[in-house]
Amino acid sequence: MKPGVVPSRRLPTSPPDMSLKTCEITMSLAKMIVKDLQPISQIPKLYEKAQKTAKDSIQSASSLVLTTSMW
Repeated sequence: MKPGVVPSRRLPTSPPDMSLKTCEITMSLAKMIVKDLQPISQIPKLYEKAQKTAKDSIQSASSLVLTTSMW
């Protein structure tokens, strides 16, 4: 670290509706992934589960409305 540089303990920029506790949990998970890499192996399983849930919800819906936002 460069002399005179003070490390920051600021939490990452987050949407205004994210609570301090949510930010702390997010940072803790990120640090665990960076240091240990074990939980990263769970990501594909979680993604597949979320994808299946979303597909099932869409397929069983009687109607569907999609919106977009462009800046």
